[in-house]
Amino acid sequence: MGKGGCKPEGRRASSTEVDVTKSSDGIEKEREAKINAQPKFYWANDEEPHRRRKQVILADHPEIKKYMSIDPSTKYKVAFWVSFQLFSLHLLQGAPWYTWLFCCYTLSGSINHMMTLAMHELSHNLGAKGVICNRFLAIFANLPMGVPAASSFKRYHVEHHKFQGEDVLDVDIPTDFEGWFFHSTARKVLW
Repeated sequence: MGKGGCKPEGRRASSTEVDVTKSSDGIEKEREAKINAQPKFYWANDEEPHRRRKQVILADHPEIKKYMSIDPSTKYKVAFWVSFQLFSLHLLQGAPWYTWLFCCYTLSGSINHMMTLAMHELSHNLGAKGVICNRFLAIFANLPMGVPAASSFKRYHVEHHKFQGEDVLDVDIPTDFEGWFFHSTARKVLW
């Protein structure tokens, strides 16, 4: 699998780490072009790390398996925080612009982040019984954000898990610009 990441300084990818013959011709050619264009990028054919890490953790601590299920409190948390964010609009009526700015950055930013995490859990169907209930709850969690993302998030997140680390297929692999721009500590802090 064409997994990529920042290459450790002074390390060059060996021929065994770069194998572009495992997929279709189109993906193979695109990956080969990326490998040639990104000599500072580390390419490896390692196993997807999350599956193996889960096996090791469960072998050492089998008691945590009981926590790997639906969390019935998710729907209540989503309902509370969406309602709180909408109610804050009423509370901020007539407030000066700097109060709005502060509340939007701190309050809404934190709640939107929580709702994005809720959408993540709901994309794994961990918030309620049934796919449809999780989908509607994700759409509800997404309402205060103003940008519809819940439905497409599930699609791309499932693809991310299915093709994790595949440079062409995994949508969480950085773009060429992101790889170029966010390479220093200062720029990563900016992100």
